[in-house]
Amino acid sequence: MTDICPEDYTIIGDECFVFSKIKGNWNFAQEACKEEGDILAVPSDMQSFLDYIESQGPVYGQRRFFIGGKRDSGSDWTWHSKDEIIFSKEYWNKNHLHSMPSLSVSECTTVQHGSKGLKKWFCSNNFRYICQKPVIQETSSSDEWCTISSVDIFLITLILILLLLIFGLIVYAFVVKKRLQTSLSADKEYALPKKSPVRQDSKNSLYGQLL
Repeated sequence: MTDICPEDYTIIGDECFVFSKIKGNWNFAQEACKEEGDILAVPSDMQSFLDYIESQGPVYGQRRFFIGGKRDSGSDWTWHSKDEIIFSKEYWNKNHLHSMPSLSVSECTTVQHGSKGLKKWFCSNNFRYICQKPVIQETSSSDEWCTISSVDIFLITLILILLLLIFGLIVYAFVVKKRLQTSLSADKEYALPKKSPVRQDSKNSLYGQLL
């Protein structure tokens, strides 16, 4: 099977990502992704994701995009869809470390070309955003051939078994019929009265009287 993504999506690792063409705050971004059946990006392979962002340069003239990390006032950073803490500082820009004290307002994670890591910004800011969905597993033609062949072999085997059963029933019925006919013939012959043979000397005596 081959992993593919829908049109306009980019495959990174085992996930598909699409860059929005419009701006909105973090809550707007989250709802917009949901409307498309996606989630706001929660990359499982963060390093590959960040490497891709660095390799692309500005997208649609925008460098900064919201993804799915958020920290409310006084709480820890979490991925909105998994409720897991984002703890690894290696993925954060050194000037935006996740361990810095939280502000009195909600902060959200962004990625940015040239930032060399995640950054935090006010969730109320209007940025473009990145949505994510699982890859689509496409069955190759060889896989389809193997699947169809397996089904065909099963059906052919089943048909052959049925034909053998039918043939066996026909042979059995024929044998039973022959035995029944033989039995009926024997019973009929036994039931008929046997004629007494006429003695030869009686025939000669009768013939002599007539003369």
